[in-house]
Amino acid sequence: MAARDSTLSLVVGGQRFGGWLDVRVSRGIERACGDFDISCTQRWPGQDERFEIPEGSPFELYIGDDKILTGYVDAIGTDRDAAAATCKITGRSKTADLVDCSPNDKDLELAGLTLQAIAEKIAAPFGISVVATSTGTAKPLPVAAKHHGETCWKTIERIARQQKLLVMDDEQGRLVLAHLASTRADDALVYPSDGLLKLSTKRDSAQRFSEYNVKAQAGARWLGDIGTSDGSNPAIPSTLAHVEGVFYDRGVTRYRPKTIQSEGAAKKEGALARAEWECRRAIGKALRIGATKVKWRQSTGALWRPNLLVHVVAPHANVDQDLAIAEVHYKKSDSEGEICELELAPPDAFTPE
Repeated sequence: MAARDSTLSLVVGGQRFGGWLDVRVSRGIERACGDFDISCTQRWPGQDERFEIPEGSPFELYIGDDKILTGYVDAIGTDRDAAAATCKITGRSKTADLVDCSPNDKDLELAGLTLQAIAEKIAAPFGISVVATSTGTAKPLPVAAKHHGETCWKTIERIARQQKLLVMDDEQGRLVLAHLASTRADDALVYPSDGLLKLSTKRDSAQRFSEYNVKAQAGARWLGDIGTSDGSNPAIPSTLAHVEGVFYDRGVTRYRPKTIQSEGAAKKEGALARAEWECRRAIGKALRIGATKVKWRQSTGALWRPNLLVHVVAPHANVDQDLAIAEVHYKKSDSEGEICELELAPPDAFTPE
């Protein structure tokens, strides 16, 4: 069936190239852009002429009929000796331009815009579309600004983080603003089982803290809410111009406080929500699980993809729970054949409960 085909092909200028010797394609929900590096012979079966792919060329990358990346070729390298001629090609998603480049400083007033409007304004000069799958992008932000020296990606990601949203690319090379998806994988990951070569776990509490204290400035709009019963608005002491929220991780028994300066203005409840989010993310990131499958596709024929929930059972590691797929690495080599490496973590690592 075509849907189950795992042949990887690179399409450049309408021409499809295959026959890869080594393959690595990576995508993730916290990656600025997906990327690939592939090696091949410089002569294809049935072709006598050497092919040419200029660096900077637009590309589309497919596994069977499933598109997995859209972007630009970064580099071409060749290696030739008396016995063989090979070529290595690397490329990244279209969103790589947001990672590498700075925003246009002209007409970059961001205050009062929604997160989606901010992302669209920054991405538009690069020809990159923005897709918002969460209603959290529709609220105007009273305070939002570009920081000097920031790249486009950093500005968008920083503001999105204030809204507790993920920023990633998709198969079309678009920028996606989203919460962690609730879509489940078709298969579970049970170790030991057929098709699961390896499962590794790592528990690391180095970045967990006993308390999280988020400090923020109260916006002028909110300071104006403070007044007297007669409607007057007296001078407000400077101590009232700051709010803070504290959240505790009872699983950390040592005294390990962490203070976080909020990137924007906030109310008291906003600072507390940010403190809780920081705590939950740290707890979630403390557990990482790596799973190596023998195939890029699930039993239904669907590809393993980032931003899916999957049930993981690993009795030896005391794991029996739903985890989020943070990253997917499609790999292929002569020595190992086709394998799919998944990086998983608890959902709280990417979104608050």
